[in-house]
Amino acid sequence: MSIEQDVKSRFSAWFSEEDWKRFKAVSELYYQRAVYLMKDDINFFISTSNKDSRLLARNIQKRLDIGIATELLIKSYYLKDGYMINLVKEKNKNMRNFPFLQTEDKEKFQINNTFTLNDLIENLGKTKEFKEIDIIKEGFRIAKVFRNKEGHVVTKNHLYESTDYDKIENALVAFYKEAFLEELSIRFSFEHGEDGRWILNKI
Repeated sequence: MSIEQDVKSRFSAWFSEEDWKRFKAVSELYYQRAVYLMKDDINFFISTSNKDSRLLARNIQKRLDIGIATELLIKSYYLKDGYMINLVKEKNKNMRNFPFLQTEDKEKFQINNTFTLNDLIENLGKTKEFKEIDIIKEGFRIAKVFRNKEGHVVTKNHLYESTDYDKIENALVAFYKEAFLEELSIRFSFEHGEDGRWILNKI
């Protein structure tokens, strides 16, 4: 067994409905950090520029948190509603049958891998009829890109588009309402003087 396989095996599990609350709780830990993290919370300097780069580091961390949280939240929903998140062994052959119920034979699935975030986003409409599916998918796709890019490269700056965060917030409000029957009020604090907000209530 390679070192990669050995380490990966420590995270292996058959995920089932009973796991959904744990996924959701950890997801919300990341979201709330992204909501409230401030520049003063960051102790990070780039020595080559002799410039305080806490704002850059804060924004990187926020976008990473948003991306990770989104994946865990969607997986929580799939589990709660009785679907598999473990990856099917013959993906190319079987994705037309997605989503797979947890009552399926586990021999068809991998204990070491789960479906990708892209798979989960693009197939959300197959689990139920979401009224706001376009809004949900648009925001979640942005969150996916945040996670992918910030996890692979570090740029000197990142063009701030406030509408990106508006779309993610709108997606989360719609998703919480339809997937969890919860009312979410959220604001990621990015602009100067902007207060973060995370208020979650049962409908």
